[in-house]
Amino acid sequence: VSSGSAQQAFFNVNNCNFKNNIFYAVQPTSASGSFANNTFEYNISFNAAVNTFPTTNGNTSSNDLVNVDPQFVNLPFGNSYDFSYDPNLQVGSPGLGTGEGGTDRGVFGGGSPLDLTFTSLPTIQSITIPPTVAQGDDLNTNIKCNGN
Repeated sequence: VSSGSAQQAFFNVNNCNFKNNIFYAVQPTSASGSFANNTFEYNISFNAAVNTFPTTNGNTSSNDLVNVDPQFVNLPFGNSYDFSYDPNLQVGSPGLGTGEGGTDRGVFGGGSPLDLTFTSLPTIQSITIPPTVAQGDDLNTNIKCNGN
């Protein structure tokens, strides 16, 4: 999605709660579909054609940041994703610690933060084992893992 995009995040969405999201170059609205009775809280919108959160048709908005740069470490606008991108928030980002309950806004906040390995199981990142061990000695290893 390009900067200033008129692309909308939703079409038909009713009676939903949206919390701790970042709408990045995509409108947090629906102009043509059914869109009613939704609650927006602790979200950030930035660099779309329309950045406001809807407050008509029973939709509500509170504690949302409108057209505020979330300050990603390295996440350019575009339609493709590359694993070299870094969607973490920079130090000083308005999304750090300002989400519901003091969590971060965006994919790394809330009760189920995103793990870039895309698994909830621990993933082994590295193992360090000595090449030889004398008989009767302990085998000391170091295993580094990542996961939720």
